[in-house]
Amino acid sequence: IALAGAPVVMLKGVLMLLFFPQAQPHPDAASGFLDTLTYMAVIAGIMVHFLSKTMFTRVFKGADTGSVESIMNSYKAANIVRFGFLEGATFLGLVGLFLCVIEGALLAEPMYWLNLLPLAILLFNAMVYFPTRNNIKTAYHETLYS
Repeated sequence: IALAGAPVVMLKGVLMLLFFPQAQPHPDAASGFLDTLTYMAVIAGIMVHFLSKTMFTRVFKGADTGSVESIMNSYKAANIVRFGFLEGATFLGLVGLFLCVIEGALLAEPMYWLNLLPLAILLFNAMVYFPTRNNIKTAYHETLYS
């Protein structure tokens, strides 16, 4: 789980390397498709942030409280589900950003930087829900005893 965001951050780095050599914005580059893709990425990122919490709770509630191994396996599966949803929204945003870079639209239309919002949400969740001993205990007590 600690490396879950690594490929996404590496793809962001590639996109930035493609972006920075551009000297001038292309005013004709903005299109309705890129607008729609940006809106979809932002909405998906926000929706998935809340959906991932719900799905984590549903998967983790199915834990057999009889053994620590069972609880840890459930916790691992719940985190995979949580970050799977977040990664899907992040890749949608990064594909939108990639298309904006290719068409030279990032300098012409600053709104397209919003495609990075799902990445920010993913990284925020990775920092907050990193599986430390305290986070596992908190999830265990909040989910199974609420």
